[in-house]
Amino acid sequence: MKRLWWLLVPALALAGFWFLRKNPPPPALPTWATASEGTELRDGFRVPTGALQLGPVLQPDPKTGWTAVLAVTGDPLEVWEDYLRQLSGRFPDRALDPESRRGCRTTRDEGFGCYISLRSPEPGGTEVIGATLLNAPDDVTGRYLVVVESTRYQTTLDYPEVLPEPWKGGRAPDPKPAGKAPQAGEPLAPSTTAYDGDENRYVVIEGSELLAQWGVGSLTGGFEVLLAVSPGADPEAMGEAYSRQAAQYEEQTRVERFTSGNTEYIHYLPPGGAGGYQGDVWVVDPLGPGGFIFYSLIND
Repeated sequence: MKRLWWLLVPALALAGFWFLRKNPPPPALPTWATASEGTELRDGFRVPTGALQLGPVLQPDPKTGWTAVLAVTGDPLEVWEDYLRQLSGRFPDRALDPESRRGCRTTRDEGFGCYISLRSPEPGGTEVIGATLLNAPDDVTGRYLVVVESTRYQTTLDYPEVLPEPWKGGRAPDPKPAGKAPQAGEPLAPSTTAYDGDENRYVVIEGSELLAQWGVGSLTGGFEVLLAVSPGADPEAMGEAYSRQAAQYEEQTRVERFTSGNTEYIHYLPPGGAGGYQGDVWVVDPLGPGGFIFYSLIND
């Protein structure tokens, strides 16, 4: 029996080693780019328990809505339940039942994720409030991310609203291991661009740092990422550089500037679409050191 135990010790150690290799802990999130659970987002919503806010809320114009990116630090299903509880408070007439964890499911192609979107009539328009929980391939956080969005339309939307199905039960699978954080000149999102060779075109530009990837573009490729502007770098110069990177044609990039509260926004819409990519770059500069960039590239 003693001999058998000594044979088992190396085997158990090896099994533990492979377990650690398969499920490494995610890297620490940068404290200077996060806000803790309970932090107010917008319109009465807050960062759910078990999550952290990455970067700022993107809200250049309160009349058009806002976007927030959150990183899950706890159980993703409990984070989703917390969000549904907040949504239920906003829509008391909907049969949400937060404990049902509506909107969560597992598919063969996309794996585990959650999605819900509700609409609310407003004077002269409609507000659509929704959230997505997902884990993009090779995302550098190694965590599930929740993207909370409010979009305001100046028209009345009358399409029927369908509540998603309840979660069928069980724990959520562990997120994929974190992708290697790219350095300047290295690919931003090599796993989700549409065409061979694109990973060498859409790269991190010196003076910025990739914080997270939450979107994978359309069905045929792209990405949505959040970047932080490095201390000492010019946020506007970074935005111009990424908009040039995203431009598909030799046409002029549309540039708009907004100021909301103590935050400045610059929006770049480079020429694209029609059989290629369409880029969208938002620079969020909190009138101080640093800044952030919301950068999306969607294949047409």
